[in-house]
Amino acid sequence: MSWLANTRDIHLATVATFGLITIRDNQDRSQQIQAGQLWQKLHLWSTVQGMAMQPLDQAPQRAYREKQLNLPAHFTPAFQELVADPRWLSYKASPPHLVESVVTTK
Repeated sequence: MSWLANTRDIHLATVATFGLITIRDNQDRSQQIQAGQLWQKLHLWSTVQGMAMQPLDQAPQRAYREKQLNLPAHFTPAFQELVADPRWLSYKASPPHLVESVVTTK
């Protein structure tokens, strides 16, 4: 079974709702951190409410892989269809980051 079929038929089979946390420039570290902080707050709130939440970030990673390997684009157009506001469509594929490149310690 393919990743997409597994995601649809197994992981998302009982999902009641979806949400998106989007940023205008996925190369902007401040926006990335703010989006992560928002996710953490939502996740903690849902836990207190007795609900489960699970991030599903494979689609942006797949969009990056399509661009990296010069494959036909399937995931970026899907995002464009999902997010109808053109101000949010400046998707720039961003590679996964190593923790060391994002978090600094003193």
